[in-house]
Amino acid sequence: MAISLTSSEIEAVSPSTPTSIKTPFWTLVASFGAISIGTLVLLGWAFEVESLKRIAPMLVAMNPLTAVCFILSGAALWELRRPHSTSSIASLCRVIGAIVALVGFLKLGELVFGWNLGIDRWLFSSRLEDAATGIPNRMAPNTAFNFLCLGLALPLLDVSWKRVFPAQVLASIIFLASMLAVLGYAYGTKSFYGVGSFIPMAVHTALTFLLLVVGILSARPESGLIEALNSPSQSGATARRLLPAALVVPAILGWLRLKGQQLGLFDNELGVSLMVVASMIIFGVVVLWNARWLWISERERERVEEERNRATQALAQTNADLARHNAHMQSDLNLAREIQIAFLPQQYITFPRAGSAVEDTLNFYHRYEPNTTLGGDFSDVLLISDTQAGVLICDVMGHGVRSALVTAIVRGLAEELMSVAHDPGLFLTGINRSLLAILKRTSTPLFATSFYMVADLQRGELLYAGAGHPQPLLLRRGTPHTVPTLLNTPPEPALGVFDDAVYTTSQCALCPGDLLLLYTDGLTEVSNTEGEEWEEQGLLQAMQSHTSLPTDQLLDNIIADARQFSSCGQFEDDVCLVAMEVDRRVGT
Repeated sequence: MAISLTSSEIEAVSPSTPTSIKTPFWTLVASFGAISIGTLVLLGWAFEVESLKRIAPMLVAMNPLTAVCFILSGAALWELRRPHSTSSIASLCRVIGAIVALVGFLKLGELVFGWNLGIDRWLFSSRLEDAATGIPNRMAPNTAFNFLCLGLALPLLDVSWKRVFPAQVLASIIFLASMLAVLGYAYGTKSFYGVGSFIPMAVHTALTFLLLVVGILSARPESGLIEALNSPSQSGATARRLLPAALVVPAILGWLRLKGQQLGLFDNELGVSLMVVASMIIFGVVVLWNARWLWISERERERVEEERNRATQALAQTNADLARHNAHMQSDLNLAREIQIAFLPQQYITFPRAGSAVEDTLNFYHRYEPNTTLGGDFSDVLLISDTQAGVLICDVMGHGVRSALVTAIVRGLAEELMSVAHDPGLFLTGINRSLLAILKRTSTPLFATSFYMVADLQRGELLYAGAGHPQPLLLRRGTPHTVPTLLNTPPEPALGVFDDAVYTTSQCALCPGDLLLLYTDGLTEVSNTEGEEWEEQGLLQAMQSHTSLPTDQLLDNIIADARQFSSCGQFEDDVCLVAMEVDRRVGT
């Protein structure tokens, strides 16, 4: 099988790996160790290298079939280190587990039922006679039993992540049998690692089984028997601190007692007493050490909890202060909005008033929808003379408080320049120069687009000039073919960009029935779900569809059509519309 490491498994080898098992690092170590040990033993049998077959000259050599089973088990464990294996890998691992379990079952069958299968003599049969002991090398009964349990445990690792308890129970049984053999070798007690007159389990066989047990238990560290052991909580940390002492201390104390008694240092009764006293002292120290660690952890947890409570209180106080500050700011913004809206006409304007000598009148309509509390768009109607009226529309870059302040500045400049309000070009040129003189004192670049037109009822003409603003729409309702068109204006820069900009005045005839619509780009820049903008073409089509409606209803329908086109049903920028309608007086 090909051996490959994932990125999470590589991180498991790094020093930053936490105390709890987050990746199957020990599973990798166990599988690699089992494969390596089995391979070395087979090489020892193949090339007659005794140091590879057995740990020491007088110890039992590992049977070749045992080595093969270790290689197969290690390979299966390697592939099962990750949960939810693919169907092909799962099937292969089940086959490997079945082979290992079958080997153990058949060998136990030979011992229990007297079957003469000789499966442990299939490999290197001519070399299995042990020259040192004169005993033919066979698989030990406890080894066969461990392989039966191991072969059943491996496929069970591939079940649900939360249902690996049976595999871990089988691994625990293997651990007990193998640990007994290791202690038997350490204590010199053959009955621990041998069964009757049969050849005993080799010491490196027992150690390899223990290695595989560790690999099986760590393969699924968040479920089953070791779920609590792997927990990052204090209970898991406590278990990880006490478990090594519980496994190692009794084994070491038992070995020391046995060796001391064999050397004649003390008799059996004194040896037991010393072992009990030493166990009490060592475990008492371990418990006290762990208790102190828990006490320190609890103090640290309390300190962190107190700091968190203080931080929570400080955050609550900050939130309360921010809420009061926001409420104060919102109150100021609402007041500013009321003042800004107060500058707009509160009712439709008719110019000139009754009694004028001119035959035509001008009716004005407007719509204003700011995107935020304060907008950057505004419009105004300027009464220049008894027969002249000016219409100014402006769109300041952005929206909000900054844009609202600039609109107030432009409105004030318009009042100051009433002396040249009859000439749109001079009017916009004066506003641009004065606005630039103010904006140069700020660090943030600002500009505004604008369009200004003057309707002269005495001469029947319209004078106009633009400063980077969208072209107004002209609808001649008095002609046979009522089609809205764009009012052509020469391209001019926006206000607040160039201090030497000079704006040109254009003119056209003004006739009864004419309707002029001025608007800001927030109306035409709405986008649909496909990212397409409404643009001037959509505005022209909407105006064409509603030409027969009264002007105030016409504006409402244009805004409704733009909302319907928008993907969200709302405008993404401020929207301002101003309509001027030329009407013939009744009776003239």
